[in-house]
Amino acid sequence: MPSTPEGRTTAQLAAAVTKAAKEQAKQHMLGADFPALPFTVEGRWRLNRQLGQGSFGAVFGGLDQRTGLDVALKFESGAARRSLIRVEVALLRRLAGSQHVPAYVGQGEVAGCPFVAMELLADSLSAIYREHRLHAVRRDPDSRAHETAFSWAQTAYLGQQMLAAIRDVHCVGFLHRDIKPSNFSLGASLPKVACCYLLDFGLARRYLTKEGEVRRARSAAGFRGTARFASVHAHIGAELGRRDDLWSWWHILLEWTVGRLPWADVADRESIGLIKAQLLRESGLPGMLPLAAPLQSIMRYLLKLRYDQEPDYAALGEMLNQGAAGSEAGGSSVGRSLAVSEPRDPDAEGAEGGSSGGDAAADSTQGAAASSSSSSSSSASSSASSSEASSATAATAPPTPTPAIVPTPPPRTPTAPGSSVGSAGGFGARPNRMRWISESKALLDDM
Repeated sequence: MPSTPEGRTTAQLAAAVTKAAKEQAKQHMLGADFPALPFTVEGRWRLNRQLGQGSFGAVFGGLDQRTGLDVALKFESGAARRSLIRVEVALLRRLAGSQHVPAYVGQGEVAGCPFVAMELLADSLSAIYREHRLHAVRRDPDSRAHETAFSWAQTAYLGQQMLAAIRDVHCVGFLHRDIKPSNFSLGASLPKVACCYLLDFGLARRYLTKEGEVRRARSAAGFRGTARFASVHAHIGAELGRRDDLWSWWHILLEWTVGRLPWADVADRESIGLIKAQLLRESGLPGMLPLAAPLQSIMRYLLKLRYDQEPDYAALGEMLNQGAAGSEAGGSSVGRSLAVSEPRDPDAEGAEGGSSGGDAAADSTQGAAASSSSSSSSSASSSASSSEASSATAATAPPTPTPAIVPTPPPRTPTAPGSSVGSAGGFGARPNRMRWISESKALLDDM
């Protein structure tokens, strides 16, 4: 192998150059060209702290001197191949009527880095979940309550809030494609502290055509999302639909319920997909994990959904409501069998599959749509096509009614973490890869 005068091979030198270039780009993304804090942006936003950073760029918190409101400014690297900020701004504007999506404040550019300004929010759900677990350990180190952290009532309430946010995005014709706890935050002030807000729309994609029809599924779409919470369809490169945002939502509920996802310690994306495929056999997963009855019913329902079908959000929300009611009446054990109704079968008469937002309901109070972004890092795939970005800003879809919000129970005072159900144990040998791919494709054909 050829070598350089310094004794390094050509491959080693190339690797060193690549690493140096990436580090330089990273420093640019993190705002190395910005003035020292505090500094003012466009004479309006006084930034005094950095909230987070990641491959996308950085998020700063500060004050909107024009309105007196606390704001978060999310900056994107000026060297980014495609602007995710454009997609985010487009979605925030379209979702101005939602109570569960960040309120758009403004946009601009600093030192070649585009940014979007949003109202400041509190901690993400992932941070709150970690804090609950640490609190449970400090309170009783010998208890296994920290393995779940949230009671079923807490999980059901937050699940309702997340479901409402996901439905709002779907109602305006878009998929989020990166549903995970770190992309949800609670409000920073009363009465918003009891409401969840969905953040980070960089990977969002329009699933409706200008005529309001569901776009034809691509034969190969590539992976999008975060491996830990992505659907099986994402792992095999299939086109994602509304059902896949809901699968990610279900994985969040699963983690909060059993305390630990079966693939939590697996780093390889393909291996995670293999484990998910093995467990998502109706006869397998409930027997391996102590699932609450609502999660079993939701899983069976999602398995029946086809790519182009509209989910029954109201039925999914009702299941969580009934599960929470059963938990409060008969104890908070997550593994307890709860009698809940099945959601509407998507194949049954009356199930709609194409249009979104046609049944959107009541008007929301002006100013009730509040939110912000202090999301620090996105581990999602960054290889989305430029056509997806342009579709978010250039597409002029027919006007849609204000998104309907899934009814939620009144805010509850946080309760002590629920009883433990233990963490998932062994799940057998790794499934054969070729057999899994074959079975997965067959499963897709049936969905």
